[in-house]
Amino acid sequence: SISSSAAAQLDPRPRLGVPAAMGNLLTAIEVRVEGPPEAEEQIKGASRFDADELDMLRRAFDMGGDNGLSRDHFDKAFSESLPTLAIERLFAAAAGPKGRVAAFPDLVDAVARLCKPAPAARSVKALNRGRLGVLFDLFKAEDAEPSVECLATDDLHDEAEAGVKGALTQPHLLMLMASAMRQCSDEPLRVELLEPVARDALLLGPLSRPSWVRWAASCMPRLGDVLELLVMNGMAALAGDDHLPRRVSRLAAERWLPALVVGSSSEGESQLLTPVLRWAVSLTVPQPEGAPTTAWRRLYSSVDDGLSLNRFSHSVVGYDGATLLVVREAAGRAGAEGAPAPCTWAVYVDTPWKSVPEGRYFAHEACAVYTLEPLYHGHPATGRARNFATFTPHVRAILGAGRGDHSDGEDVVGFGGGNGAFRCALTDGLTMSLYRHNDDTYEDDVERLTKAGVPLKDHALRTSIVEVWGLGGARADEALNRVHDQAARARARAGKVNRRAFGETWSDTPDKMLMELGGRTFYSDTLGPARNGPRDGNGHVTEGTTTPIQ
Repeated sequence: SISSSAAAQLDPRPRLGVPAAMGNLLTAIEVRVEGPPEAEEQIKGASRFDADELDMLRRAFDMGGDNGLSRDHFDKAFSESLPTLAIERLFAAAAGPKGRVAAFPDLVDAVARLCKPAPAARSVKALNRGRLGVLFDLFKAEDAEPSVECLATDDLHDEAEAGVKGALTQPHLLMLMASAMRQCSDEPLRVELLEPVARDALLLGPLSRPSWVRWAASCMPRLGDVLELLVMNGMAALAGDDHLPRRVSRLAAERWLPALVVGSSSEGESQLLTPVLRWAVSLTVPQPEGAPTTAWRRLYSSVDDGLSLNRFSHSVVGYDGATLLVVREAAGRAGAEGAPAPCTWAVYVDTPWKSVPEGRYFAHEACAVYTLEPLYHGHPATGRARNFATFTPHVRAILGAGRGDHSDGEDVVGFGGGNGAFRCALTDGLTMSLYRHNDDTYEDDVERLTKAGVPLKDHALRTSIVEVWGLGGARADEALNRVHDQAARARARAGKVNRRAFGETWSDTPDKMLMELGGRTFYSDTLGPARNGPRDGNGHVTEGTTTPIQ
């Protein structure tokens, strides 16, 4: 659990003493120092900014006048968002040995190396790996040592990584996460809600730089974007700008904590997703094309809709966007020997849902599996297999001995694995949940969990709550509404029986019989307006006018 001293560190603008020795600061950053003025197109790192961002950086630098920027300027820019230790290191990276940012090119180059992704990077991990390392350098405990278990799992091919000193301990990691989350939300931060995330990261003890980067790259990779947002917001504050550059504004919208929408309420709640878990998951999923998604809409909840596969299918099939399925398992029989511990797990599905034949899968490599409780951990796709998601009606899933084997008969909502042995699945009409820790489609965490002595789950448990959230934005909502409208019209058409197609005439219908019993007399087998005039021997009107039936 989080100690009271660690909780105290999370007060706004937490203050830590600055170590006397400032060696090994931001080892991944090369700092340029005072030099002759240069054209912006010749400034190292300038290509990572657009014109509006460079103009903002110029205004920020000009606040220092002829003497350049001092530590006081950085305190003004970042005192609301960073602890003292991180501000000191940020300033040291930008100022160099002169103790002052004396030239505009130095500021541009330092900010580019601090928070902008490498130009050649393409994947999410490549875009953020260096920036995750910078976060470690800003928040680490200089005098702490990583745990032996962490060091044993580090892959130190990079000599620069091998020489990094310090470690992320509990209070320093909590400061990092709290500082980052404040950039993404104005909701009050409850310290205890950070516990599942921090506890998972520190499962093997204080983190080395490689261990931190490896964990964050799987669990919160877009923290690199948050670092960029934090630094650029600070520069805008220093410049005195009321409006952010367009690129920074879009990044702020993309990383803002999504609101939850339930029905017509824009302030919905989830039984399963705390703000911290919602924020952590949002740092792993891509934004849809077009405008950033600022809200997640609840499509299905077993609490309100019941544990019904029919309602589940009605609620999610037709939604034209990505979704997040969240499942909480119920505890097993109390005291039962070998009873598996329940967990809360989730799956991000990056394409619309559809039913597929047995053994077939859908979706793409942006899918990810998560454990949310008791520990938070993200498991992105490995690229080795493509069994991302399956929704197979009328396929029996027998969880005999908790194996998740399946044969013909019932329905399966499954992810990963193969040949019926899923990584995680809902079966028996959503009433049973299976979660495993490893397969070929999604990354596993077995080695780390085993070292920490965490039991591995491989048994089915009863489902407690299931929720599905739509992450596709307004366009996806409109697509689902169209599908529901089309289904309603089809049901209305199906309810209108064409009796003539079955050879039925008016004289055969029970309607005529009931009306005759009620005293109504008919002179024709055709239901229509009554006609007045002479009648033939059969009682049929041969000519004359018509009057409405009374």
